[in-house]
Amino acid sequence: MAYYEKRYNGWRAKINWYDAKGKRHAKSKQGFATKRQAMAWAHEMELAKDQNRITTKDPVFAEYF
Repeated sequence: MAYYEKRYNGWRAKINWYDAKGKRHAKSKQGFATKRQAMAWAHEMELAKDQNRITTKDPVFAEYF
């Protein structure tokens, strides 16, 4: 489920999920100009979460670049 918050001059979106072991994880991003942009990012992350494409690990630079 996504959570939206007005922060300073922008918006922040935060999502939470549980992994297979029952451990809770969270991912957030801020600096959106509008709430609609924050909602679009959260929706994209929710879809990625449902398809198991979301992770809390940092990407390896060689794979990212």
